[in-house]
Amino acid sequence: MVDVVIEVPLNSKLSYDVVNNVPYVKEVRYFPLPYPIERGYVDQTMLEDGSRLRAFLMNSEETVPGGVVPARVIGYLEMTVDGYEENMILTVSDINPKYRDIQNLSDVSHFTLKEITDYYQNYGKIHNKDVQIARYHSREDALELIEQWKRK
Repeated sequence: MVDVVIEVPLNSKLSYDVVNNVPYVKEVRYFPLPYPIERGYVDQTMLEDGSRLRAFLMNSEETVPGGVVPARVIGYLEMTVDGYEENMILTVSDINPKYRDIQNLSDVSHFTLKEITDYYQNYGKIHNKDVQIARYHSREDALELIEQWKRK
């Protein structure tokens, strides 16, 4: 289990950066679709550039920016944005009984995974960003990625 710090709640058109536990509005998205999933980062991780390891959180209720949700890791989405690696750990809320049976990527509907990738591909087109979706990786691969970037 990991803690996911929420930066963009489900269905939001606002994007936040959470700095010192304070959510700052970073962007008002003019994209016509709200986020289909919550987005944030895996707490206690740090990449080489000083940013955090990004995460998606499947949750049926929207949380708040800066909120921390205990989550189960089920995989990750490999992608790049404008040539920069932007791997997203895919998690489910560990405290939401709706997701009790989701342990791996194979437990998630194909439609849900496609909805996430389609969102980012269309986001890239509208925002003039080069978004390249590679593929989803297993839970084990995601756990290795988290271990690689855990703050020591």
